[in-house]
Amino acid sequence: MFLVTIVSMTRRGVPLFLVVLLSLLVLASAVVSIDSEGHNGPSQHSSHPRVPVGAPQYGFGGYQLYPPKPVTSLSGEWTVPTIAASSGSGDASTWIGAQASNGAFAQVGTVENRLGGDRYYGFWSDVPKGFLPQYEIAVAPGDKVEARMALQPSGWAVTLDDLTSNTSRTIHTHYGSKDDFNSCEWFQENPVYSQFVHTNYPTLSTVAFESMMLNHREPTFNYQEAQTLSTQNDTFFVPTHVRHDAFSLVAAKGSALAFLNDVYIEDELGAEFFESATQGIEPGNITTNTYIAGLAFELPLLRSQSWPTHVRKVMDRYITDQQRLESYMQHWLQEAPGERRGNLESVVRRLLQADNIADRVRSHLGLPPIYD
Repeated sequence: MFLVTIVSMTRRGVPLFLVVLLSLLVLASAVVSIDSEGHNGPSQHSSHPRVPVGAPQYGFGGYQLYPPKPVTSLSGEWTVPTIAASSGSGDASTWIGAQASNGAFAQVGTVENRLGGDRYYGFWSDVPKGFLPQYEIAVAPGDKVEARMALQPSGWAVTLDDLTSNTSRTIHTHYGSKDDFNSCEWFQENPVYSQFVHTNYPTLSTVAFESMMLNHREPTFNYQEAQTLSTQNDTFFVPTHVRHDAFSLVAAKGSALAFLNDVYIEDELGAEFFESATQGIEPGNITTNTYIAGLAFELPLLRSQSWPTHVRKVMDRYITDQQRLESYMQHWLQEAPGERRGNLESVVRRLLQADNIADRVRSHLGLPPIYD
C-alpha cells in the first residue's frame, strides 16, 4: 500500500544502527571500484510497492495468486483487527488487491493504526493515488467487512461493505481498464514509507481472511503462494494453509522464528542484488558488496543455533552452501567488468540454487517458500 523501497528493521541482536553501519561501510569500500567500472548500472524502481524477487516480501503477508486468466474480479471478508490496549504506536492495513506486470495496481481494505490515537477506516488506492490510502467508509474494530473489486469498461470499481454497521460504498476509480491484471492478493501489511523510515506494527488481534473469491469463483490455493509477513517489531506472521476458503496469520515461533531472524540481514541486504541480477541487469559494486556483507553477517548467526534433529541435516547443507556462495560472490566481484557481465547468467543460476536449498529448510520448518 504505502511501500516504496525495502527498509531496515531491527532484529534480535541486530540493531538498526548496525544495519546502517554495514551499508555505510559497504558504500565506502565500493567507491573506488565504482569509479573504475564507469557506472553502477541503472536503478530499478517498480511502480508497484517494491517487493524484491528472490527474497521474502517484507511488510506483506498472506496469499498472492497468479491465475491462468486475467483478474477481473475478487473479494474477501475479514474482521477488522483490534489494536491491543497495551500496543505501542504502529500502522497496519488489511486488503485485497490486483496488479499487472506493467505496474498497474489497485486495492481496497481497512487501515488499523495508532499514531497519536487509534484510527480505523476503510480505504482504497491505486497508482494515480500514489498508493496512499483514500478514505472510503468508517469502520470499527471487530466489525465484519467485505471487500470487492470489479474491473468494468471504465476501470476498477472498489467496494467496501461494513456488514456489522450495514454501511457500504463503491468507488469507481476510472483506472486500469486498458491493463491486464495477472495477479491478486489477500494481504496484511506493515506499511513502509521510504528507506530507513518506517512504522512500527501494532499489536493486533488475529488477522484472518475468509470467503475469498476470484473471477466469481472460489480460487484454489497452494502453500507455495503464501508469504510470511515480516514487521518492524521483530515479529513474523506466517499464513496458515487455506481451509474452507479461509486462512489466518499466526506468529512464528521456535526454530521457524530463529531462522527468519537469522536470515533477515542477508535477505534484506541481498534483495537489490537478486532483483537486478534476475532481470539480467549487472549489479554494481555497491550492490554486490552489500549482498556479500549480508552473507557474512548471516553465517555466524546460523551456526550459533541449536537446530532440531529434523532440520539439522538440511540446515547444515544450507550453511555450507551459503559459505560457498559468499566465496563465489567474492571471486565474481574481482573479475574484470566484461568478464563479470559474461558470467552474470552463471551467478543467477547459483542464486537460484541457494534459494532452492533455503526452501527445503523453510519446508522442514513449516514456512512458506521464498517468494520468486
